[in-house]
Amino acid sequence: MAQHLDKLVLSLRVCRLGLITAIVGGLIACGGGSSGTPAAVAPPVVVVVDPLAPAVPVDLASASATFGIDVSGTGGDAGGDGGAAGSAGDGAPLKNAVVTLTDAKGIVVTGRTDGNGQYLLKFKTTLFIAPYVLRVVDAGGSVLSSVTDEVATTGKVVRINVNPLTDKITSDVLVSSVAGTDKNFDGSSIDKTKLAKAKADLVASVNAALSAAGIASTATFDPIKSVYSYDGTGVDAVIESLSHSRDPATGATQLWVKLGAVSTAADGTVTPVLVSAATPLPTTAVALPSNPALTFSKVNAWVTEVNRCLALAPTTIDANCDDVDGTRLVTTAYRQNSKNFEEDFRTLFSDGQSQNALYVQGSTLANPVVLFFSRYAVAAGSSAQTIDDLAVVELTVRQPRTGPLAGNISAPIEYTKTVVFKRDDALTRAKAGNWILHGNQRSYDLSITPRYYKFAQVNPLKQANVSGSSPGTIIAELFPFINTSRYDVATSSYVSANIRAVRVTGPGLPTAGLVMTTSAVSGATGYLVIHNKTGAVSASTMVSSLANNSFRLSGVTDTGAALYAGFWPTSPGTAGASTAQAYADTPVSDFSSLRAFSLYRFEIFLNSNPGNTTADAIETARIIAPVSPPAAVLGLPLNDITPSLALVSPPAAAGCSFNVTWINNPNGGAISNAYVYGEERSPKNAISGTFSTIRSVVNYSLPDAFLVSNRPTAATVANCQNVSIPSLGNTVNGGDYREFAIRSTISRAQYYNGLRWNN
Repeated sequence: MAQHLDKLVLSLRVCRLGLITAIVGGLIACGGGSSGTPAAVAPPVVVVVDPLAPAVPVDLASASATFGIDVSGTGGDAGGDGGAAGSAGDGAPLKNAVVTLTDAKGIVVTGRTDGNGQYLLKFKTTLFIAPYVLRVVDAGGSVLSSVTDEVATTGKVVRINVNPLTDKITSDVLVSSVAGTDKNFDGSSIDKTKLAKAKADLVASVNAALSAAGIASTATFDPIKSVYSYDGTGVDAVIESLSHSRDPATGATQLWVKLGAVSTAADGTVTPVLVSAATPLPTTAVALPSNPALTFSKVNAWVTEVNRCLALAPTTIDANCDDVDGTRLVTTAYRQNSKNFEEDFRTLFSDGQSQNALYVQGSTLANPVVLFFSRYAVAAGSSAQTIDDLAVVELTVRQPRTGPLAGNISAPIEYTKTVVFKRDDALTRAKAGNWILHGNQRSYDLSITPRYYKFAQVNPLKQANVSGSSPGTIIAELFPFINTSRYDVATSSYVSANIRAVRVTGPGLPTAGLVMTTSAVSGATGYLVIHNKTGAVSASTMVSSLANNSFRLSGVTDTGAALYAGFWPTSPGTAGASTAQAYADTPVSDFSSLRAFSLYRFEIFLNSNPGNTTADAIETARIIAPVSPPAAVLGLPLNDITPSLALVSPPAAAGCSFNVTWINNPNGGAISNAYVYGEERSPKNAISGTFSTIRSVVNYSLPDAFLVSNRPTAATVANCQNVSIPSLGNTVNGGDYREFAIRSTISRAQYYNGLRWNN
């Protein structure tokens, strides 16, 4: 009976719209009639259902079949009598991604999308109160959201899509206290009175672009409720044409013109062309299959072929997969942060030995999304590029297991990788059309990432936000990673990068440059740390006594309050020896210029050329996430670290092995790293006279962090190298300090969440 009612509602809607075309399987008669003499037979009326008309609620029993959702995409409450269904995408269907639905009371159900990016979440309709908030979190912690105020009634399923368009709508209807769709919020934070306008504004911003993508009518288009595919055509062609980011200052969702030129100033700041109802997406910037840009059809063809090759036994000879001349899948000149293709995908190519690494058969690539278009640097004296010939792409790698080079994990894992394609219009064999995987072509292993540290102070005597105390803090930082090794392709091994110092400049960093060198701190090896913020590079070997490897931009207490006067260092500090070198001269108050894809310059000085005043090499890198004010961290879905409180509660013995435990948040990123750091004075607890400070840090990368299911909730942090982590005592003003933290990635930025004790 319910199905017949669904058909009746659909018939009435079609008649009201007055749309005329063919409908497969029969005709729908509209209007009434009367008894008496039959009227003359009119020509048959052929009716069509508007393909983008908002989907009406469907029966729970038939929802999977109606929307084509397989069993892997069905989750939530198995005993639920209704629910929500839809599809998720961001440049491609978001396959096997975590999906959560939260109602207005904060009640949550979770599941995963299926292999086509579709989901069905069941719940008990009498318990769940609209509006419903939907979030999809991919393997790398990136977040997209959606919302509806349509109520799921008993036996019915409502439609909720999630993609960059719906994320923009959700952002526009959030109450002002929620600074972005990647934060913690539920349906009670939705201003329902703004929803209709937010949808209308979004449609207005892409209306002309939808027409250019071949959609005849957008009159009824509802990004949240309409049914459409992520296949590079129609609505998805428009999604493909937009870069999704967040305003660095407010956290509000922003949609950029992806195929339009993004201006990069000399200082590295970028000025995107934002899309809105007032400035719609230009029809000339729509990613149609005929566009010379890297479109969905091109990158999807490349992914499909790579997956075909990964399904073969590694010893199988297939000329197309072998691609000896490098003109089909991956160029023979591939280089990403000094690494060749196999080393760059080391976790994937982890079978066999390091000299003969083989891919793990049955692995797949999925969820390709083109993040940004730019241009490769050209050699001095060469003509500047006149076209965007570089495309930054994020992929999800899914493996049934790993090999010996990646810890021999027997369970399925998934993680994201950022890769770079190059445009070459002379290509004739490339599966991605006029694009081929090429890498960023950097000779050194370096990058720059937004990083945030949130620490709660455990010592009650130090919690006050006053001078002399050490309150809990949240610090927003820029993390320039520079590896002290580089990959040598000829020997398939890592060798010393021979770096004396690197000077880094760009938005948020000191104008003169942040200089980074090696560290003398035990455990702080393998990467460069901060030496000074004056741009000064010595002619001789430079070593820092710091362990800090990220530059602090601004901070607040862990409750979001302004830090006490004097917390931020006001003196320049001693180069290579003072933590003041790791702080901006004054806390950054305006984050508006710290957008995603801002450009940073790395001037590299080598040990082999002592005394040089000109860099031996210059390379550049872009951040792929905006840098936000530290208070924005308060609203994020971080994992709970309180189970590890004992690690920083005195008395605690010195040691080289610590068990860090936590509770996972379903909307949080996977825990990929944990560390423990400690200090003590020598002699112990000295408060006067001559004493030194012993420092030690232990880092641990979690090899099974990216398990598809049953994410780990603990990590054993071990191996202190030369110096153990000092003991922790509760002596007043004794100079003991200890902290630990776990690291996760959310929306392409790093977050450390930890506890500390000092006396």
